[in-house]
Amino acid sequence: EKSTEVSAIYKTDAAAAPVGVTAAPASISINGQKLALKDGVDVYSAVADTAVEVAVDAPENTNVYINDVYGKSAKFDSLNHRMVRVVVQEGEKEPVIYYVNLKTQAQADEDAVADVIAKIDAIGEVTKDSGSSIKAARKAYDALSDAQKELVTNYQTLLDAEAKLADLQAADAVEKLIDAMGTVTLDSEEAIKAARDAYDALTDAQKELVGNYQTLLDAEAKLAQLKKDAEKPS
Repeated sequence: EKSTEVSAIYKTDAAAAPVGVTAAPASISINGQKLALKDGVDVYSAVADTAVEVAVDAPENTNVYINDVYGKSAKFDSLNHRMVRVVVQEGEKEPVIYYVNLKTQAQADEDAVADVIAKIDAIGEVTKDSGSSIKAARKAYDALSDAQKELVTNYQTLLDAEAKLADLQAADAVEKLIDAMGTVTLDSEEAIKAARDAYDALTDAQKELVGNYQTLLDAEAKLAQLKKDAEKPS
């Protein structure tokens, strides 16, 4: 019968011949939820209010200890220290060890909500370059449960930021059309009309954000003058 003590794990010192490192398990599950294992990361968190069921998917020739329980699965009615330690070792190879901090659902909700609130606060003043931070905040918010979303106190800030960014992007598109007109000639009418139509389609708030509107007005006046001059008899 296997001992429940982790003392059976072998470690090598610098003088010993290299024996390699045990491969990571295919998965570790806590109460049916698989952890997203990543190379180089050995500390994780999982939700478990009281009872904890742990399952480790590892090859048959490996020794697995879940806390002090030998085997690839274990169930605990409760854990006072709120942590699960998983040790996986193949033969005498160096073991891989994982630590899973257990949170109650209430703690998990609080942490998830706090993360979203922080991401929204990090948006700051909205500019044309705020797209990535707004997208990150939106993605984090949408990943919350309905109950968690109710706890996000600055959600209106996210909505306002998304609206402001949309206005800035709409105005920026018109500014680019105006810049694209270039030097006004009799052949510029199509480009000027495209810029005018795009500007007129903006909301009043978006129009206020178009920084080169005077350029459009000047171009329209210049074109009108060129047309008038072209109609004069030579």
